[in-house]
Amino acid sequence: MHGGEHIAETQSDGQGGDITLTHTFLESGVYQVEAINNETGCSRLFGDPITVNATPQKFPVLAQEGCPGTEVGLDGCEENVLYRLHFTPMTDDKAVADDTRSNEAFCADGLVSFGERYQAGTYQIEAIDQDTGCSVWMEEQTIIHPQPVQYALTPDISEACTDDVVIGLSQSQEGVTYALIRNDEHEESTVAGDGGPASFPPPYEPGLYHIEASLDGGYACTRRMDGEITLYSAPVNYNLTVNGVVPDHHFLCADTNAELGLDGSQDGITYMLYRGEEEVDSHIGSGDDFSFDYLANTPGEYHISAHRAGCITPMDGSVHLSDGPASFSLSASANTFCEGDEESITLTLANSQPGVHYRLQHNGDVIPDAT
Repeated sequence: MHGGEHIAETQSDGQGGDITLTHTFLESGVYQVEAINNETGCSRLFGDPITVNATPQKFPVLAQEGCPGTEVGLDGCEENVLYRLHFTPMTDDKAVADDTRSNEAFCADGLVSFGERYQAGTYQIEAIDQDTGCSVWMEEQTIIHPQPVQYALTPDISEACTDDVVIGLSQSQEGVTYALIRNDEHEESTVAGDGGPASFPPPYEPGLYHIEASLDGGYACTRRMDGEITLYSAPVNYNLTVNGVVPDHHFLCADTNAELGLDGSQDGITYMLYRGEEEVDSHIGSGDDFSFDYLANTPGEYHISAHRAGCITPMDGSVHLSDGPASFSLSASANTFCEGDEESITLTLANSQPGVHYRLQHNGDVIPDAT
């Protein structure tokens, strides 16, 4: 029996009846039966040749293991061979939806690629010769390990001051370690997931923060959690001023047209002047002291806050503009008087206001003993 140049001599002596030659075709080639006369040595080939086709070659995989997003394929391939990807999922893979991409590919530039794969499990590749139908499984396989479930960073805002927030996650996963990352490089702190919400206690440095999760033990695949937040330093505190001076009291009379401001500022910070809860003016800091354009003459409580993206810081001090005393009609005991008159001059107000002190003035000066 011949297989190309290879001769697998499976032999049997003729007995005058049918004979069976049994052989396992482990190698490709052409097989025929040869008869040899034991006395003369003459030989003859019988019947049609039997062709055993070769199976496709085996090639190493691009990666034997990895995290979701690892490219699955072969580092080598043959033309006219179809490569089919077979997938066995892991039972605990909860992180990624089913992959609907094609699981068949042909040789391209000496490689076979099924693209990046995200489902956790085992990927095996079968090669099928398109002419003969012969197939073979690759000896190596690719294992994609699971990654943590994705949760959202809290609070759900994009900017804040370092003193105003506590960064955390809406939920966590047992067996997962979470790291708080600043500016994509500095690991600030870590917490272990327990199945509930997670938090990273302050203090914080200013910067851009996100959270990365990694499975504990084994092949630790990491996953970036959803969301990020930028933290800024809180604005510096400055003192409220009235007409450019820090006042020694916090009460003013209405209708004084007082200029309110601060004894300092930070460049680029927005300063808001409020009367009660109402915003009445704003100013962009330049690094110097300043006064608002608004002239305070309406009664109310005035205060100033510094605003930057994500945070508000109250400035020191406030002033209260009060209503003036109510106006009443004035009458005198006579219409005219002469200088030197010894008779008392009686001036009478038509009404008075509780809590208000009334006194007599002469040419703008208070008369101490006037009653």
